[in-house]
Amino acid sequence: MNKKAQIFKDNTDALLEQIKDTLPAEEQGKGFFHVEEVGDDMKTVIFRTNLEVQGVMTTNMIILIDESPYTVIRVGVAMQAMTDGNRPAVLEYMDKMNRFNKLLKYYDDEDGNVVIEVCVMADDEHFDADTVLDAVDLIIQHMKDTYKDLQKAING
Repeated sequence: MNKKAQIFKDNTDALLEQIKDTLPAEEQGKGFFHVEEVGDDMKTVIFRTNLEVQGVMTTNMIILIDESPYTVIRVGVAMQAMTDGNRPAVLEYMDKMNRFNKLLKYYDDEDGNVVIEVCVMADDEHFDADTVLDAVDLIIQHMKDTYKDLQKAING
C-alpha cells in the first residue's frame, strides 16, 4: 500500500475506534471503507463506501489515492439520471454548481451518471488524511443542501 493510502487508512481506522460506541451494533467492527489495492505502477488504492443523503438517497463514493500528488474523491450523485429529455436542465444545473463551487466539480459520464469530483493535492510528506475527510464532509453537506434542486433538474 502506498504511503498516503496507509496514512488515510490508519486515520480512518483510528476515527472509527473513537466513535465505535455510537454506532449501531450491526455496524460495529466494520470499517468505513472497503479497501482495494489495484496493483498498478502508481500503487493505486481505492477506498469505497456508500453515503446516505437526506435520509432518502444512498450513493457511492470512492477515494483514489496513489503515488501521484493527486487524491481524487468521486461521488456518484445521481446514477443513470441523464436522459435526452432532461439533459439541458441537468447540464444547466451542473454548470451553475461548477460556477458556484471552487472545490466541487460536477460532470456526467458516458453512462448518464451525475458525478461530483474533488481533487486534493499533496505529496507523501505533506499528505493530511483530515483534509481528505474534510473534503468528504464538504461534499456531504453540499449534497444535503442541493439534492432537491438536482432532483428538480432531473425530473423536470
